[in-house]
Amino acid sequence: MADNENNGVHTVRGLSVEQSLLGAVNDREPDEEYEIIAVDELERVKLGRQGESETQTVRIDCNDWLVHLQGCTFMVVALRPGEVELYVPDITVSNGLITWPITAQDTACAGAGRAEVRALKGGAVKKSRLFRTWIEPALEGAFGTPTTPPNWVKETADNLARAN
Repeated sequence: MADNENNGVHTVRGLSVEQSLLGAVNDREPDEEYEIIAVDELERVKLGRQGESETQTVRIDCNDWLVHLQGCTFMVVALRPGEVELYVPDITVSNGLITWPITAQDTACAGAGRAEVRALKGGAVKKSRLFRTWIEPALEGAFGTPTTPPNWVKETADNLARAN
């Protein structure tokens, strides 16, 4: 049950939880809550299910780093499960809070990936501990998206056309 409610963000047992496309806060699985994670406490972050896009957001609080790196540029560097090339997800940063909306690029492969937060200022580079990302498998990920509809779709469309 929400203790406090404000513009789609709720406080539940001390955690900041954001409304999403997945439904009401109380209907969500515990691992799908959008708590704000302190950068020094990153360990494992569930990004969603394979092929999902724009249904989850990861929020990382980097304010402790701003004490020594005020004015730095933040970025997230990630590695998808089973891949060897790093990529840089699209993020926004406001007042030391990284907001990482999870896209299909992030959930393209099921399994365990890795990521880290980096702060850059001049020649200084600070990195978070390497944390594990997790993407749950999904059926469309295992079999791909069909390029042609099944026969029953064509038959139904033909029947509708004949009825009109």
